[in-house]
Amino acid sequence: MIRKNLWPVLAVVCFGACLILMCQINFKPAYGAPGDGTAMFQLEPETTSRPDRISQGLGYDGTYLLYLDDYIYDPEEDGSTHIYPTVYRLTTAGSIASSFTAPGAGHQKTSAHKGLAWDGSYIWVSIAGEKKIYKAGSDEAPIITENIYPYDMTYAGGNLYEVDGNSGWVYKINTGTGSTVSSFPGPSTTEEKYFGMADDGTYLYIGTYGRNPKIYKYTFAGTAETSFAAPCGHPLGLAYDGTYLWCVDDETEKFWRFEK
Repeated sequence: MIRKNLWPVLAVVCFGACLILMCQINFKPAYGAPGDGTAMFQLEPETTSRPDRISQGLGYDGTYLLYLDDYIYDPEEDGSTHIYPTVYRLTTAGSIASSFTAPGAGHQKTSAHKGLAWDGSYIWVSIAGEKKIYKAGSDEAPIITENIYPYDMTYAGGNLYEVDGNSGWVYKINTGTGSTVSSFPGPSTTEEKYFGMADDGTYLYIGTYGRNPKIYKYTFAGTAETSFAAPCGHPLGLAYDGTYLWCVDDETEKFWRFEK
């Protein structure tokens, strides 16, 4: 039998337990099924002279989202369109912490900066039209991908993994030698293009762009596990922050956080 003078103590304990549970629910949302998520923020135009962003690769360095904007403009208004891509470090709330001009700035429009990856020390940027992958902030020569059109990338186990935007094949590349270690066919679809890529240390995630955009989950050996509808309409960039996947929609410039 509980003594009357213990009831206030029990009430306080129960109230405290309820508060802890409520805090856990409020500050660690569980979205549920893969693909369930929230649009966390939307980037506004940088300046009136640069009204449009062209969202491409996405990554995460442990603190910031790394975002590649492949901005295009015609400085002379004579049809000689050039690209001046920029890499941004963004907080997960959408604030710009810093930025720098990506390798290959000033090249022709057909160069097409597409992918981005973080190796723990350096940011890698791919240029699909030139079939090259640059190590930003380094004097090293770019990796030549020969017949591969490198779109988005991720770094895992000491190697770059990149998806060919035309064929959907995934390539494992040794960053020291630039050689292809292995490859496997990605999602097989004739209606989609292959853009976003991320990994969570166990699986690769590949985003497709088109009428029915999806996120495909693969093992590093190339075994397809599952797929689900992409929460963002056109997932040109994918990243993993240690808990959730992120994608950026190139049409709305909205950044989505979602369950993997």
